[in-house]
Amino acid sequence: MKEIEKISDILSENVFGKNTSPVSFSIKKAVAFSFWKDVCGARFANFSFPYNIKGQTLFVTVKNPQVMQELIFNKAMIIAKLKNYFLPLNIKVEEIRYDYK
Repeated sequence: MKEIEKISDILSENVFGKNTSPVSFSIKKAVAFSFWKDVCGARFANFSFPYNIKGQTLFVTVKNPQVMQELIFNKAMIIAKLKNYFLPLNIKVEEIRYDYK
């Protein structure tokens, strides 16, 4: 008889481990993006949101040009904070590109 596994063990091993399937990466991105408000603060989170990661670049949509300028000015600090949230998910971000829309 097969032993019953904990869901946390399954998620840890198959989703948040080194598995690089598109599905697991999409789940990792969704989890990582949920921390955007914690990283940049509520003031900026109301006018911006991450929408993609390609390579080591995070893409962020910004609704206000003044907010975009502030985010660009604070990019190094934001990348440092992102590492706290993204590295446990095996996502490395070294650059941020902002799109005003």
